Amino acid sequence: VDVSSNGGAAWTAIWNGVPNACVNDPSWALQTFNVTSYKANNFRVRFCYNVGQSGSFDGGGWSVDDVALYDPACVTP
Repeated sequence: VDVSSNGGAAWTAIWNGVPNACVNDPSWALQTFNVTSYKANNFRVRFCYNVGQSGSFDGGGWSVDDVALYDPACVTP
């Protein structure tokens, strides 16, 4: 997960998976990240997934669902 406070001109990784590890999540897991220090009018977030090799794979993967940005002082997710 990468964030940018300058419209994507530069990116900062705020979460990286385990290198060279197979991701096969058996269930959903809540992940939270404080991005307050990147707050800007042109804030961006991106989700990157790199398999690292070519071919086909028969297995699970990495899923993203219910992404929300909120001020924790105002709203509880």
